Amino acid sequence: MKRKLPVITFLVLLALLVLSYAQEPPLSMQLTLDGPDMDSIYGLQKTIRLGTLSQLGSSTLAGDFPAKRSRLLGGDDISDDDFKGVLYEFSPLTGGNNEFTHPNSSLAVKVNSPVNWQLIVSARVNGDPSVVVDQLLFKQDEQREYTPFTPAPQVVARGGKGAYLLFFDLALRIDPDDKPGVYVVQINYDLVAY
Repeated sequence: MKRKLPVITFLVLLALLVLSYAQEPPLSMQLTLDGPDMDSIYGLQKTIRLGTLSQLGSSTLAGDFPAKRSRLLGGDDISDDDFKGVLYEFSPLTGGNNEFTHPNSSLAVKVNSPVNWQLIVSARVNGDPSVVVDQLLFKQDEQREYTPFTPAPQVVARGGKGAYLLFFDLALRIDPDDKPGVYVVQINYDLVAY
């Protein structure tokens, strides 16, 4: 049976929200981020273009990632009955969110806090309902396994007083029944004092 191969364009919008649940507001909690661009400029909002991708494991438009790996899930061929889709892993070759020492993550988050803090993430996807938000995955650089984004808030990091740089890698799973189209994923990071 011949399968339709969707071509899917993904755009990730990153937004930040700084919250404090402390009785009195802390002096100043700061949260900024940087994407894979080569400018190493941190800000409150970033757009990351994952590009136009297909179930063949190839891309037609590179997006912000000149290097991406893809692997078939399930079978070794798209015509196999066991075929479950393609997993793309995104990694910039140079520059971007390196803070002068870290050249290869998809996303960097900078936290500066005078109190104990936790970083909370949630996401939502706009587009055909065949693509769900948990198809976009993340992991901190030192982790081996990816975690799916969810619409429900999840704690991804904690720390004490001080400045922290967190580096994240992104991956995207394209399933056989995903409809072609343009999809926008909005990721919200909340910095909370506790």
